[in-house]
Amino acid sequence: MTTNGRSVVFIGAGPAAITVFLRLKPGVELESVTFVDPNPVGAGNVFGELCADDFEFMCNSSVALTSLRSDDPDDFVRFLREHGWQADRDTQVPRYIVGFYTVQRAREHAELLRRSGTAIKHVSARAVEIEAIGDDYSVHLSDGSSVPATDIVLAAGLEKPIVPRVLDHLVGDPRYYVTPYPGSKLRELPAGSKILVVGMKASALDALVALRNRGHEVAMCSRSGEFASVRDIFRYPPEPILPHDEFAQLDLASESILMDVYKLLERAAASRPDGTRLEDQISADGPALARLREDVALAEDRKTRWSDMIYESVNILNDLSRRLDWNEHQALAGTLRPHTRRYIASIPVELGRLLVDGLDSGWVSLVDMPSRVDRTGQGFVATFPDEPAERHFDYIVSASGYHPPRFYDIGGGRLTIDRAPADVEHVIIDGDFRVPIAGAPQNRIWAVGPSTGTRVPYAHLVWVAALQAAEIADAIHAAPVGIGAVS
Repeated sequence: MTTNGRSVVFIGAGPAAITVFLRLKPGVELESVTFVDPNPVGAGNVFGELCADDFEFMCNSSVALTSLRSDDPDDFVRFLREHGWQADRDTQVPRYIVGFYTVQRAREHAELLRRSGTAIKHVSARAVEIEAIGDDYSVHLSDGSSVPATDIVLAAGLEKPIVPRVLDHLVGDPRYYVTPYPGSKLRELPAGSKILVVGMKASALDALVALRNRGHEVAMCSRSGEFASVRDIFRYPPEPILPHDEFAQLDLASESILMDVYKLLERAAASRPDGTRLEDQISADGPALARLREDVALAEDRKTRWSDMIYESVNILNDLSRRLDWNEHQALAGTLRPHTRRYIASIPVELGRLLVDGLDSGWVSLVDMPSRVDRTGQGFVATFPDEPAERHFDYIVSASGYHPPRFYDIGGGRLTIDRAPADVEHVIIDGDFRVPIAGAPQNRIWAVGPSTGTRVPYAHLVWVAALQAAEIADAIHAAPVGIGAVS
């Protein structure tokens, strides 16, 4: 088929896809937009089916940080007010409300594009392979059909749960849950069950929220043995706090890069109106429970003003990573991530209190990562490295997060999605978010949001996708149209 305009195909139809979709401009050159996703367009997994109508699973950041447009942080605020919510930039809402917002904004923009002559389609299937054909592409689907494209946006979400190796053999067992979602399945477990939750950060806390007040005994563990930090509020900064120009001048390969970054953060914290030193805002290294208690106390006293720097810190670290080649990127991430992840993945003080109260009352306990887990007739028996006795659990819940989507160049101008021969390494996404295919005459494939997770350190956040979206949409519109044939 020969096209006279641009045929944009989104692989994935969740919030990351919608951030780019909202940036596509009406006009005759935009011939069609096709969403390829087995799920409905808009909400995705995290804000859609997994949390549908679940008032207990709250969004981990404020509504200003969940706006689908980076140039309009108040878009979500206005949406909430239009639908009867008393909202401001710092409001936090249940996750499914974010899904509702995303679906509605997608529908509104689809109607705008239709009025200008653009065909909007949704194909309920999975994309399995992209094939370069001349200057264009064909997206091959799980149902055997194909969709032609001049431009492709890889917007696959977080769908593949991380399964710890010690639990690999349990996948498919009815008493083993590979994720805590939807929460309704955990709420239906028999009261008084003994449950092992593998994970200690956001997903694991969702599991605790679903399991509380039901008389369960819950043991928590993770490979790191570390909780996320705790903060009182995670807000959109009304004005810059960090010295962006000085961050841009850092020597990213320096052995002192960690200390160099800390000094800039320390100076920024001291320059804030309250002048509280950064070291007085964060807990000291120590055992997980002691550190959790100190984190909660700091947050309850509203001393965790380091959280005001998260938005800029993430954006700066993501931008710095784009300047690097793959090996340099990996080295920088390996240096910074162990020291930054507990703050960037920080939890609201309400969840911190839930953890402390659960540990103090005894319905939650901390254990080491098991070295072995065996199935028994009534559940599981777990062996722990430093405990002589085995422990029995009725159910096990994995809450260790999700793998970022990966893409593989298998030769012949073909790119596969999340599947490849064992000897093929995943594609390294370029600094401008393009996804290369060797031998293809053009590179008009972009990744956004979680699909950039192998390149961008913190890609799962809505605002990160919204920032990427502006650049990607500009690149889509910048190229000449009608330059090739799609078959």
